[in-house]
Amino acid sequence: MTEKSKDQLRDHVERQLADKGSLLTFSPMVKARYEEETGTARCRHLVICGLFALALYNVFLISDWRLIRDISDQALIVRLAVVTPLALLIVAILLRNPSPFVREASQTSISIIVTASVLYLSSTSDSPLAIYHHFGVVLVILFANVVQQLHFPYAVAASIGTVALYVGVVLNLDNFPGEASLTAIMIMIGAAVFTLIANYTLERQLRLAYLLGLRDRLRKEELEALARIDPLTGLGNRRQLDRRLDALWTPTAGASTPVGAILIDVDHFKAYNDNYGHPAGDLCLKRIAALIAGELRGTDDVAFRFGGEEFVVILARTDMMDGVRIAERIRKAIEAAAIPHAYSAVAPYVTVSLGVSGATPESTVTRDEMILSADTALYAAKRNGRNQVWPPRGKAAASVTHIREVRR
Repeated sequence: MTEKSKDQLRDHVERQLADKGSLLTFSPMVKARYEEETGTARCRHLVICGLFALALYNVFLISDWRLIRDISDQALIVRLAVVTPLALLIVAILLRNPSPFVREASQTSISIIVTASVLYLSSTSDSPLAIYHHFGVVLVILFANVVQQLHFPYAVAASIGTVALYVGVVLNLDNFPGEASLTAIMIMIGAAVFTLIANYTLERQLRLAYLLGLRDRLRKEELEALARIDPLTGLGNRRQLDRRLDALWTPTAGASTPVGAILIDVDHFKAYNDNYGHPAGDLCLKRIAALIAGELRGTDDVAFRFGGEEFVVILARTDMMDGVRIAERIRKAIEAAAIPHAYSAVAPYVTVSLGVSGATPESTVTRDEMILSADTALYAAKRNGRNQVWPPRGKAAASVTHIREVRR
């Protein structure tokens, strides 16, 4: 995720937290992040709960045999041959981590299917005890709204569907007294309302906790990013430079891949600061940093402020010749910017001197020796008149040569 995207996400999170009424309807950006981080765990939760519920649903065959013994064979078919395969199909869908709509809608559907199966058996049986069979539907509402914790809109849909089916069947049971029907319906509606309140409260708390946690993580990332960035130029600082070199020098980074380093120093910068003032000097460093960043090749090249008026560029997967070529491109870009510098002994504009070195992490050369080699090359560029890259493109030697010179 880019820094701009992170800033946008932080803004969205803050707005969601400020608007307490919108906690159940995240903005598209926050919703995408929420599903990315919680979707897999949500599917896993539904699968586990679903399998346990399916097992319990089939255990109720014992109740069928006691209460509606006249259609116990039919109950066996409905539960094991109709509902169970559908439930297992939904489990298989959940194992594929479907979209939020498919995930929640499938759970809503199976809740209504289970309700329909129970009510079908209750209304089909001629047993005098069948009037007690349909009370098991309340478990469906409890399971959907509290155990599965369907997302609130889907919980509402499942509850309405379940209650509607229940009312339609109970009112038409011939051997169920009207007064008892009214009580049963009121109990079912009460169960739906109470569990929906619990569902809403739980989901709101979960989403609020997620937003607070996400905000804390984003703030931590922001602080960590600030700790790795030079506040003046926006480039990485020495701490970030160390982390970059550590990453390139790890065994998993591709030990045989060459790494290049370009050390850059602004020519006669003290004279610039003394005569133009520190604010102008700071602005000059910002412009140079921007020019350096503009000549990099994507994620392989990373620029850092090395200290004062010095910069360093670390080049992944880059040999010595390419390092010299990139350094020359940076030098020309800064020269072409023609930042006025009347107090330079090199030119009437700001120039830089650059030293290039390189190494392969698998060699005996350490990362510090590579930087020291680039520093040696930089001073060679200064001794030879400044505003140049050392070694020159036509005389670029292997970095090992420079490092051996440093060791001697």
